[in-house]
Amino acid sequence: MSSKTRLDHLLVERGLAESRTRAQALVMAGLVYSQERRLAKPFDRDLVRRLAREHEVLITIEEGATGGFGSHVTHFLAGEGLLDGGLKFRTMTMPDSFLEQDTVPNQYEKAGLTARHIVGVALTALGRANEAAAARRA
Repeated sequence: MSSKTRLDHLLVERGLAESRTRAQALVMAGLVYSQERRLAKPFDRDLVRRLAREHEVLITIEEGATGGFGSHVTHFLAGEGLLDGGLKFRTMTMPDSFLEQDTVPNQYEKAGLTARHIVGVALTALGRANEAAAARRA
C-alpha cells in the first residue's frame, strides 16, 4: 500500500465498503480500525458547533465527489439545529474529474477553489454579490 492511498479508496478496493461515500461515512463515524487502533478520527463536532455559533458563514472544501465531508457536516449541523438560526452554509468540492496536468495552483484555479473563489462564495452567501464578483476577478 502506498503511503498516500486514501483510506476511503482503500476500503472500497478491499471490498470493505460498497462505495467511497459509504467508506467516508465509516471514517467520519470513527468506525475504521486496524487491529485495535482507530485509523482516522471523526470530524471534531465541538469545533463545528463553535464555528457555526461564532460565524455567519461556514464553508467546507473537500476533494472528490459530492456526498463526502460536506455532506456529513450538513447532516450534523441540521441534526444539531445549527442551521435554524440563519447560518449560511456552503460546500465547495474539487471536481472528481480529469483536470489537465498542470501546477497545483493552476489546477485549483481551474476548479474554482482559490482564495478569491472562496471569498466570492462567502460574500455571495452574505448577499454581497457585487463584492463577490469583484473578489472573483481580482
